[in-house]
Amino acid sequence: MIPSSQLDRSVEPDIVSINTESTLNFVGGRGVGRIVRQERLKDEKRTRLIEAAIEEFNEHGLQKASYNRIIERSGLSKGSVYYYFDNKDSLLRTVIEEIGERFLDAVEDVGLPETREAYWDGVWEYRQREVAFFIANPSFARILMMLGERDLNFDDPLWRAFERPIRFLAGLVRRGQELGVVRDDLSVMAIQRLMWAVGRVLNVELFDGMCFTGALSEEEMGRRARRFMEAVQDLGRRMLAP
Repeated sequence: MIPSSQLDRSVEPDIVSINTESTLNFVGGRGVGRIVRQERLKDEKRTRLIEAAIEEFNEHGLQKASYNRIIERSGLSKGSVYYYFDNKDSLLRTVIEEIGERFLDAVEDVGLPETREAYWDGVWEYRQREVAFFIANPSFARILMMLGERDLNFDDPLWRAFERPIRFLAGLVRRGQELGVVRDDLSVMAIQRLMWAVGRVLNVELFDGMCFTGALSEEEMGRRARRFMEAVQDLGRRMLAP
């Protein structure tokens, strides 16, 4: 496989790229100055704030979560928090970016398969790491499941916050098309939307909403996770075959 450090990070025309100016405005809400201030936010305070936000979003959902409760949970002053984040949405984008970076740390060294024969084995390895990551980090999984209720669309600021992992997955799909094992009559984005929808349906079917609630034993969780991976792999091969 090709190491992730050598992967082409470019984005196809159907995947909207975020240019420097829009990224500055998007991430900070006030342009360059806000980004500089976020960089100066001490790691310990940033960690406390993000952890408090993750707890709040998990307990109350993305819409009903309270910015004031997040600040109270963090133990930080309102003035210092508002200095870095204008509102709940700007903090949520940072939380999603953080989840995305940690997710990439867990999966991106899988790299890209170099041959047709190795392609689906590579996808399986990626899927194993993906599932293991979310089982180990259920609070992250719940936030992304809530995000997944929104259509995958880079006009949506929350999806733009998860852009880097989606680019990584786009590279995996594109490599399958190059090797002739993934259909090329659909765009990379269309295939990603399709597989995201499959994952959501199978999560409901196999986990019945209990996937990341702690209601399942470790053994049962492992059994259902295996069924989930096998079903996604099988459906992927069937639907994406040229």
